[in-house]
Amino acid sequence: MKKVLMAVVCSTMMFAAFNANGQSSHLDKKFAWGIKLGANVSSINYKTPSIDTSGAPETYDMGLGFNAALVMEWRINRLFGLAIEPGYSLERATLDYEVEILREETEFESSINANFINIPILLKVYPFKGLYLQAGPQLGFNIGTSTKTEVRRNGVLKTNETFDWKSGDGYNVFALGINFGLGWDFGHFFVDARYNLGITNFHSQMANNPLDRDIKNSNFSLNVGLKF
Repeated sequence: MKKVLMAVVCSTMMFAAFNANGQSSHLDKKFAWGIKLGANVSSINYKTPSIDTSGAPETYDMGLGFNAALVMEWRINRLFGLAIEPGYSLERATLDYEVEILREETEFESSINANFINIPILLKVYPFKGLYLQAGPQLGFNIGTSTKTEVRRNGVLKTNETFDWKSGDGYNVFALGINFGLGWDFGHFFVDARYNLGITNFHSQMANNPLDRDIKNSNFSLNVGLKF
């Protein structure tokens, strides 16, 4: 993942210099399409209201993933634009905590890898040259989630389980979020930073199940892309 982040930074510097001269003419185009690649930093907030979770944090630690998407942008005028970016996103998060159960120190380690097809629909505002602000809804479709759980009691491994969940089996297929961020359009090249706040429950609800969790995912991404 360090290589991905390094590639993002190096690509930003290289293409910014290359595209500086052709920036103004490209920004006048009514329609542009392209591709983008980015690094994700994801987290999950959750609550289990029906059972005692004393000692357990309510936020997973951030995990690193990546995203890739097709970019389609319509320039309404010099101030406003509209973008649709269907693509793939891998979002990861980890959880590690200790509690005392029956006088035994119990350590839980859990990780989630979620695979999404996302379709953000963004309104862009260009207040100054290539600088733009962006915000809008994101339609997400969970195409598969894997979880890994390890449980240790007094330092001894008791449980080591990995599950590959099909979409809709334990985790909801549809995920609605809100995107907002900013970026800079250099012409044929752009870079942006974006935050997605999950609105819908990531976890499927089951009637009378005390382990049901109210889970919301969030994701920060740093992206670079090319437009044609």
